[in-house]
Amino acid sequence: MTHGANTILRHAAVWMVLGGSAWAAPASLCPGHSGNPRLTHGDATCDLAGGTTTVRLKADSRILWDNFSVAAGEEIRFQSVGARHGSVNVVDGFNLSNIDGKVIADGPFALINSTGIAVGRTGSISAPRVLLSALASDGDLSILSGGTSNFQPGGLGLVNIEGSVVATEGSLVVLGSSVTLSSTAELKGASGRIQVVAADTATVSGPDTAGNFGVSSTSGSGSINNEGRLEANQVRLISDGFLRNGGRIITRGAGNSVHLEGSYVVHENRPDSVIETDNLTTQGFAVIEGSVIKPQDGSNPSGVTAVRALPRTNGTSALVADVRPAQFSFSPLQTATTQPSVLPSGSGGDGQSLAVRRRGGEVTETEEARRKKVAAVGAKPLVLKKASFFGQTVKR
Repeated sequence: MTHGANTILRHAAVWMVLGGSAWAAPASLCPGHSGNPRLTHGDATCDLAGGTTTVRLKADSRILWDNFSVAAGEEIRFQSVGARHGSVNVVDGFNLSNIDGKVIADGPFALINSTGIAVGRTGSISAPRVLLSALASDGDLSILSGGTSNFQPGGLGLVNIEGSVVATEGSLVVLGSSVTLSSTAELKGASGRIQVVAADTATVSGPDTAGNFGVSSTSGSGSINNEGRLEANQVRLISDGFLRNGGRIITRGAGNSVHLEGSYVVHENRPDSVIETDNLTTQGFAVIEGSVIKPQDGSNPSGVTAVRALPRTNGTSALVADVRPAQFSFSPLQTATTQPSVLPSGSGGDGQSLAVRRRGGEVTETEEARRKKVAAVGAKPLVLKKASFFGQTVKR
């Protein structure tokens, strides 16, 4: 059967008799809307006024769409009636969700489209909690209230964000097989947590007491390419493949932290590539070449390079926080071995050795030194002269 035939059967308002009971395809929530939204669970109404679509939620609601897109100058608003309610919006057509206008919700907002999600430069999404997924899921409503939902491949799985996505009170989650955040992208998680995960499969649990979704990836490949600005109390970028950070990541508040995880992680040395956090951890083979600033004293190592070879499979994170210039003595190649309670220059907090050097020629590494450095952390000898990630060349 063709996709066209499937679509006709899925969207036609036909009656069927199943076991003696009648069943009807859900009617359109907004007759005349090009996206053909249909309410499958919950209680909601909808009206159209010019370029504004208003969905009034009387309960947590699951809505199916042929196409969830917002053109520039248009808006989709989700307004709660009475208590605050959330919506899970699932695209079951084959259209990419192009957000070039505004999506505004006063309750939790989830958009699931396995074909892909693109937030253009003029596009914005704002809600207390936000979940954007280009991995497929049944869109179980329990995810809004503490339940668990599994996500898996279903289409292209691409996420591209050039505009603004803001979680005003809690968690902001982005899932996809490949996630690109452009230089104009801005993601904000207020006092909550931003989690960007690129994988084939993932599990998301409903918000905790702090309002943060729990996310774990299980297997597959993925890629994250960030050149945007991410700001929250905690930021976690996790890829089952490559992770490249060429943007600015800022965390503030008590217990703030940044975690970068992937098979290969690169934090680039470029003017706009800066991490501002009290605690930076990495997992996987990580090359930290860009600046790391500790907010409370404004220190900036400006070009410090840390190479950390730590297999993802051992479940341990390498602590790279607190890399401050005063803690480096730039004599010929220095290897620092630290204890778990010590947070010195770019070194791991797990007692393993980490070789650190400064870019610009003050210290050079011989091939022998490099081999010793990699061997010290239990990895196979590896020579990196140039590596290309997402079209960018990283020189070593």
